[in-house]
Amino acid sequence: MVMVNLKEYKEPNKPLDKGTYVVTVLSYEQGGYEYNGEFVSQYVFSFAVLNAQVGGEAVQDYIYTYSTGTNLSTHKNNKLYPLLKAVFGNDLAVNSNIELDDLVGKKFEAYFSIETKKRKSDGQEYSISVIKDMSPHVSSKPKPVVSQPVKPKAPAAPKPAPKPMANTDIDDEQVSALLDSEVDDIINS
Repeated sequence: MVMVNLKEYKEPNKPLDKGTYVVTVLSYEQGGYEYNGEFVSQYVFSFAVLNAQVGGEAVQDYIYTYSTGTNLSTHKNNKLYPLLKAVFGNDLAVNSNIELDDLVGKKFEAYFSIETKKRKSDGQEYSISVIKDMSPHVSSKPKPVVSQPVKPKAPAAPKPAPKPMANTDIDDEQVSALLDSEVDDIINS
């Protein structure tokens, strides 16, 4: 693993626009800094921010660095815990056996805000992107179609009764007379 002096590291990118982005873990290195005469060890992660926006414009290949302690405990107060929880979600059990290599290539969602800082050397203000929240990545793949139970149709309204017709009752003599007149019409035509 390469050791990185975090005091010399400068963020090369302009800050991201405030918002939630999908992030992929690209790599990690062990780094650290000296504090009160002691070396403080940290991990430095490189994240690729997908569909990044800077100043309202799309930016390709936006790389964000994230530093955290080296304690791999899954205790919720561990500074590495939000990243582990975002990558592994509900699969992350307390005291899990975590390998950092398992993080590489994984996606999660991160909410970025912008903070203004002052350089100690010259008092100059500058802005940086800061991750305020991390959560598991929800895939944008279409969800399988789940058939909905078919509701039974309401019974059809009863059909209205037919309108009463004119009296159609005829006796046998009338039927015979009609048939005779129709036969005569056919023969004479």
